Amino acid sequence: ADQARDILEAAWERGGARFMGAIGDTLMNPAANAFVQNFVHQKIKDIVDVQRSRRRFARAITPSEPGGSASTAIIMQPITYPMSDWLIF
Repeated sequence: ADQARDILEAAWERGGARFMGAIGDTLMNPAANAFVQNFVHQKIKDIVDVQRSRRRFARAITPSEPGGSASTAIIMQPITYPMSDWLIF
């Protein structure tokens, strides 16, 4: 399981369509398919949690009343996940 997770992690970091072939028998083996599915679902949950945390943080530091201080503004660098560029929030 650890070796398979390492393979998936490396494929995730590379990104692209090759991810789907990282574990060769995912189409025919239900156990392998479930393993990859759980990996991808966890990656998506992690991305969503990061995005939610960013929005909460941005709301907390952004003045909502007119005339609020501009000094509270900061630039937030995006956290990038190669396979997650299609997730837009």
